[in-house]
Amino acid sequence: MTLPTIHVGMLFSTSCWYRDPHGLPWVEYLHYGAQKIWYSVPSHAEGAFRTAMQDVMPMHTLRSHSHCPIWLPSDSAMVPIEELLKRNVPVSRAVQEPGSFVVIFQKCFASSICCGYAVSESVNFAPSDWLTTCMDAFMMMEFSREEAYFSIERFLCNVATDLKVDANVLSQVPIEELLKRNVPVSRAVQEPGSFVVIFQKCFASSICCGYAVSESVNFAPSDWLTTCMDAFMMMEFSREEAYFSIERFLCNVATDLKVDANVLSQVLSKLEALYSKEEELLTNLKMRGVTFVRSSQNVSKNHEGVDRKNVKRSDSSRPKDASNDEVEEPVCDVCSRRSYFSWVETKSDMNLCLKHGERFLKKHPKTKAADIKVIIRKSKEEIRSCINKAKSRIMELSQRKLSKP
Repeated sequence: MTLPTIHVGMLFSTSCWYRDPHGLPWVEYLHYGAQKIWYSVPSHAEGAFRTAMQDVMPMHTLRSHSHCPIWLPSDSAMVPIEELLKRNVPVSRAVQEPGSFVVIFQKCFASSICCGYAVSESVNFAPSDWLTTCMDAFMMMEFSREEAYFSIERFLCNVATDLKVDANVLSQVPIEELLKRNVPVSRAVQEPGSFVVIFQKCFASSICCGYAVSESVNFAPSDWLTTCMDAFMMMEFSREEAYFSIERFLCNVATDLKVDANVLSQVLSKLEALYSKEEELLTNLKMRGVTFVRSSQNVSKNHEGVDRKNVKRSDSSRPKDASNDEVEEPVCDVCSRRSYFSWVETKSDMNLCLKHGERFLKKHPKTKAADIKVIIRKSKEEIRSCINKAKSRIMELSQRKLSKP
């Protein structure tokens, strides 16, 4: 449910009284070090526990709203166990040894004390019946202004589209809760032999009703060209790996004889902007004394015909580039951008786009220029030739249109 958290404790380090606000249980493993002493209060004794805490330290532990369902702020209060026992609060005690697990059940309160230096690790998990109460938990968190560890909408969508989830769990996923939160959700049933079109920028998920084989492909309407650069900039900023290189796509469209003048005009402006930026970055790198190497086989020697860094990243289920060039572009290790025209390789076997190659040199000024290479797949002359061909093609198509009666 959540990423594991490492806990490093010293003698008398404490984890104050806490109950997971999502209503989730969690498990903690003590890797090594000293023992850990745990105290817990069961969920059915919440009333007595709250009264006792209010009595012992009313101003510190309780939220200002008397009816706030999440009344105890996380990791903020630790009181002597004797004070709780005096007030008839049932408290359990357990001693955790190194190499052992402790499971904290959902909705119970727990605290711990380290008996010395110790390293442990914890993670939340969700039993299937948690789905029946998860929405209530998130509503209470919202009411109490308690920050969640994750988005419930995202979690439900991930579960609903996970092929490993069984039918019993899927039936408990409260999709209707998305509707309650004013999220417009459409539903369609796809029959064998039919198509489903997912329009650009919309979110989609699906559930199979049995064994099924389907096929998908991306396509681009002409108006996508007006926003494609923004989309790739957002992916670069978010470090989301693209399915294909925007440079290669634009070059392919620019040299396609079946493309009309309107599309070519849109492609031309994008290609000229990329060329201008490419020229600027190459000039900056050249001034730093970086070695330029021509890639005779459309791929660097380090890649040997295969993008080794992409082998682990590639997923057979995701869309592939439809280009005839079988060699994938190297992916920048910083922003995940695919580089088609040229890229930077370091001695430590890093692949970088030109922008992050330049930043790498600024960040590591002591790096020797000989340890950095710029691999050129498409030279500036070749890119300029592609641009000129597109311009000539636009003029040719325009003249044809004018010459028609």
